[in-house]
Amino acid sequence: MTGTSDGCLLAAAAITVAAPLLGSAAMALGFRRGSPRLFVVAVALVSLLSSLAITMLWSQTDGVPFVFGDRLGGGRLVCIDGITAVLLPYVALVEMSILLVAPRRALEQSSVTRLLFGAAATFAVFLTSHPLLLIVLWCATVLPNWQSVRSTPGGGAAARVFAIAMSAALVCMAVGTVLLVVDPPWAAAPGWVGSAGGWLVALAVMIRKGIFPFHSWYPALFSGATMSTALAATMPQVASYTAVRLLIGHVDHPEGVAAELIVLSQMALITATYGAALAIVQRDLRSLIGTLAMSQSALVLGGLAGTLPMELNGAFCVWISSGLALTGIGLVSWALESRAGPIRLDTRDGSGMRRSWPRFSCSSAWLGSACLARSPSWPTT
Repeated sequence: MTGTSDGCLLAAAAITVAAPLLGSAAMALGFRRGSPRLFVVAVALVSLLSSLAITMLWSQTDGVPFVFGDRLGGGRLVCIDGITAVLLPYVALVEMSILLVAPRRALEQSSVTRLLFGAAATFAVFLTSHPLLLIVLWCATVLPNWQSVRSTPGGGAAARVFAIAMSAALVCMAVGTVLLVVDPPWAAAPGWVGSAGGWLVALAVMIRKGIFPFHSWYPALFSGATMSTALAATMPQVASYTAVRLLIGHVDHPEGVAAELIVLSQMALITATYGAALAIVQRDLRSLIGTLAMSQSALVLGGLAGTLPMELNGAFCVWISSGLALTGIGLVSWALESRAGPIRLDTRDGSGMRRSWPRFSCSSAWLGSACLARSPSWPTT
């Protein structure tokens, strides 16, 4: 990789994170307070284009990861490889879709400020493999989502459940990561400290991904928060990326963390089945989307626990395709709810839906097809 390519990759990574961060600061200062949609979509578009530039630049390299910053615990401050090159545009597309389709009343100053700040923190997560920075960014991605849930009318119960789950996940993540750095289980002669750290990180991943038995916050978030908050908190799957960097990336070492991966895969498959069964009996559309998202998210983690290239490719394909599809479904349901109110699945809503459907049928079909059509294929690395 040439010096010019390195500089371009680093500049594109900086733009991807800086655009929503500066946009969040501008919104906090009152810029475009009255009609912010055009501004925030433009900010998200900048991040999407810069993330696509990273993908294009990476595709022209020899496959050697680009790293920047000091090395700590097997990670770097900036790490761009095939995982980043594929997942970063996906996350940017999800964030831009949320801002593009959100109803006008959801684009108040405080909400948009939190959305942009959360987007910047999420982009930063997918651009690093530094263990300690991942801890900080986990906090940075949780805080705006919790504030959004708490400020939602009637979202107090969901905010409490979300806060309890995320607090436990953050504590396990922080303690486990520090133990992994102190005593890496993939190094020579590992001890019980590193093994305990691996299990704590695995527990943190399970909690944040809503893996059984830590799944209660997942459907509660979709039911009690705005759809923008629920999608922004779940669709990027920050916990899956963390598992790739801290656990799965070192599985080939003699003393790897294979035991944690086996447990994660088993519980993920149980959650996928359980979530699919719950989705069948839901009586409202939001709960259906929440349980279905929980099931699909668990499938991703189950695939990531594999060691064969085909297994990993399948996990990343499900990660992207199901995320885009669920984002499209969630945004379409949000648009319909803004006109017809909560949508029940066990009663006929013909009168309300008949009034609102003609204005959304074309946009709904376009959004669903566009989301599915933009699902990229995962290259074998």
